[in-house]
Amino acid sequence: MKCNLRRHAGVACALLLAAGCGRATAQDGGRVVHKQRLEVEGVEVELTVSSRDEHARQLIERRDAVVRVALRDAKTGAPLTDLQPFAWIDLQAQGEALTEQMCRNQVQAYLQGRLYPDGSLLGHADVDLNSFYLLTLNRGSTISVIDPIAGFGRTKLYTTVRLESPGHDWTADADDRRLFVTMPRVGKIAVIDTESWDVVATVEAGTAPMRIAFQPGGKHLWVTNHGTGDEAGVTVIDAESLEVVARIATGAGPAALVFTPDGERAFVANRDAGTVSVIDAVERVKLRDFTLGPRPVDLAYSPADGAVYVIDEGQGTLIGLDAQTLEVLGGVPFEPGLSMVRFAPVEAHGHASAGGGADELGAGAAPEAHPDHPGGHEHGGEHHAGGAESGTSTVGPERYAFITNPVANRVHVFDVVTRTVVRSDSIGVNPHGISFTQTFAYIRSAGSAEVALIPLADPTRGGTGHLDKFLAGQRAPLEAGLPGPGEAIIASPVMHDAIFVMNPKERMVYYYHYMEGMPIPSGGLTTYGFEPQAIRIVQKGLKEVAPGEYRATVKLPQPGFYQVVFLLGEPRVIHCFDPMQVLADPALRKGKVALRAEPQVEERTFRPGKNVVRFALHDDFTGKPLRGLDDVAIVVTSPTGGQVLVPGKGVRGQPGVYEFEVNARPSSIYYVAFQIPSIGVFPRTQPPVIFRGRAAAAD
Repeated sequence: MKCNLRRHAGVACALLLAAGCGRATAQDGGRVVHKQRLEVEGVEVELTVSSRDEHARQLIERRDAVVRVALRDAKTGAPLTDLQPFAWIDLQAQGEALTEQMCRNQVQAYLQGRLYPDGSLLGHADVDLNSFYLLTLNRGSTISVIDPIAGFGRTKLYTTVRLESPGHDWTADADDRRLFVTMPRVGKIAVIDTESWDVVATVEAGTAPMRIAFQPGGKHLWVTNHGTGDEAGVTVIDAESLEVVARIATGAGPAALVFTPDGERAFVANRDAGTVSVIDAVERVKLRDFTLGPRPVDLAYSPADGAVYVIDEGQGTLIGLDAQTLEVLGGVPFEPGLSMVRFAPVEAHGHASAGGGADELGAGAAPEAHPDHPGGHEHGGEHHAGGAESGTSTVGPERYAFITNPVANRVHVFDVVTRTVVRSDSIGVNPHGISFTQTFAYIRSAGSAEVALIPLADPTRGGTGHLDKFLAGQRAPLEAGLPGPGEAIIASPVMHDAIFVMNPKERMVYYYHYMEGMPIPSGGLTTYGFEPQAIRIVQKGLKEVAPGEYRATVKLPQPGFYQVVFLLGEPRVIHCFDPMQVLADPALRKGKVALRAEPQVEERTFRPGKNVVRFALHDDFTGKPLRGLDDVAIVVTSPTGGQVLVPGKGVRGQPGVYEFEVNARPSSIYYVAFQIPSIGVFPRTQPPVIFRGRAAAAD
């Protein structure tokens, strides 16, 4: 994967330079409203915008729309899977189509993120298809939502979500529109809308709901219920209706859950019962129980050989179980105290995953903590399952199982193709978390601040005991108490070989990027006094769902003509697609004003020196002129960064017409936006009107 250009603002320059967005699923649904195709630099770009409403013939404000970008080789039609697109959707200036140079200037504004006088971002599009949030599940009953890129005054804390009871584990749907959090103390799941960041529903989920994951396909949530007898097992919930559709008893202490990629079978490790349950996930009935060791604590599906591998903590073994035939493949002895097994995830196109979470190919939940666990901590995180069919052999990173032992302070690497242990290392103190980028496996210690790297292409490289390491802070995470079950270390969705590392003791999330043969610290994000127990990424933009196909579900905030601005880093492609119309929803318009500004000029130009320009202002909902505005002003911005606030005055005898005096200097282009606080109009709430600059008065 090549490093491509990213949007950046402030400290985000390091955060947004390369690729690797995690994949997810989304369904277009509805009908296609807008479709355009572009061919440039040997690349075919197809843009499709669809309404989620099957009956809608137009796009409607504040209603779901699906944006799809397909990238193909222009000659062969083959999908281009190694190219990461970037896109923004913005209200278009009235009556003005962007030229090629104006389009490039617009991209530059997005990348630079200049500020308006009121503190809002000039370069912030109405819909940014490249943004993401970093979430922390905190000790107590809160979730912090942090924007790593854009600040809000002196903070990057976007909002805080308050839960009814402390959260334990979490997952998100395929397009990151809803977050699901287990709350074992009250037996419920909280459902959070990631647009409003409100808790929109709670679901009764049985006794002590602990771990949670999506069944491949994204329609059903599976939740483990910690308990004994019939209370111990899994609860299956319809993700749309939020109704419980099944409860399946397994065995005492269900600690881990994993699916086959087709979603037809589920495997549950029952730690306290000493069994592994195999479930027909379609019929939702238990097929049988296996006794593979006294204390199974974790499971992972191997795409290389189509087997589920079971970690037994008590006897210290790794045991394979063919996912289709249910044949026991035999065990590999290590030492007692094993806790976690992970395979480098396989994407739909053979790439390693950029982070945790469920996808349509497979999912799993890592083992649950137990009060008497040696080493005294919980283990957690979701597993991706791979894209290879059962029984096929691969040669990629997904062939390697990474196994932690927090008791012995060791990490083992097992090759399922050759069925050999290729590496065993002493790593830190209490190795706890594992995350993968496209190049490395990152192992975080809970008993120290150490993070170690193991290369995926060749885990034996450098030999046992020779690993790159770095410190994520100075204090050991375990000093803050028992860590939570979720991910403690996750890959960045926007930068190759970059990760976020949580340190609850320091109440920080550190960011590191591996380059030039060494991990480079790129900064840290405070959790604002909260003690994080898990972290995850919520992406709000394009995700690759099929080879060369990217999708995002968006809500266009208001009526008007919107332009999709497109950027591809390599090969270099910049294009502004033709505007698409979004209609008003009459139900949302009562009592509100929509500004329509019409320049009263023959040419939209500014010459050096004094320029007097008039605008006719109307309410676009009613068509009536906006009279008597005493606080009307315009914000004039040039591409060089110059910006000025110009007050206006009404023109006598012309209702709704206002006059402004602009002192300009030679420039290629100017952006003019209105600021009228009395009616709730600010630069960030409407598209700018574009004026061209002239080099000289006689020009």
